Amino acid sequence: MTARDPADISKNQILELARAAGLDPDGTRAETIAARLGAALAELDQLGDSLVQVEPAPTFAAGVAPPSK
Repeated sequence: MTARDPADISKNQILELARAAGLDPDGTRAETIAARLGAALAELDQLGDSLVQVEPAPTFAAGVAPPSK
C-alpha cells in the first residue's frame, strides 16, 4: 500500500464534504475547490517541521490590528 499525498483531494471528496455541510456546489465549482485546497495543502506540507519551535499566537483575527498600549 502506498502513502497517499494529502494534497491529492478529489472532486468527489469535496462534493461529499459540501453535502455534509448542507451545500450543493456544481461539479465545476467542486473541481476548483479541490484544486485550490490541494495547492494549499501542498504548500503547508512544504513547511514540514520548520515551524515546530514557533510559539502560537495567543489570539488570531484576520484583518484586525492588535490593541495599542
